[in-house]
Amino acid sequence: MSTIFNDDPDLFAVTVHYARAGTGATNRDVYFGLNGLTPLSILHEALHVQTGLDDEALARKLGFAGKETADQGYSDRIIDALHANGCF
Repeated sequence: MSTIFNDDPDLFAVTVHYARAGTGATNRDVYFGLNGLTPLSILHEALHVQTGLDDEALARKLGFAGKETADQGYSDRIIDALHANGCF
């Protein structure tokens, strides 16, 4: 798992959606990078774990369907929604 974070230093966290049997991982596991353990990233990943939705589906659920741009993807839209609703 550490190689994922080493390859992308801007990656804050990853929720395991496709855990393999026998590895000990579950689809509710979350891994945080060195810069990722923040209240915002914890809440963001908790939403994935609780809903089972990926970034695109969660952003759509929060009302951001079709509003993503090349420089602001689905993950950023989820953060926008958290800020807009007083979460941070």
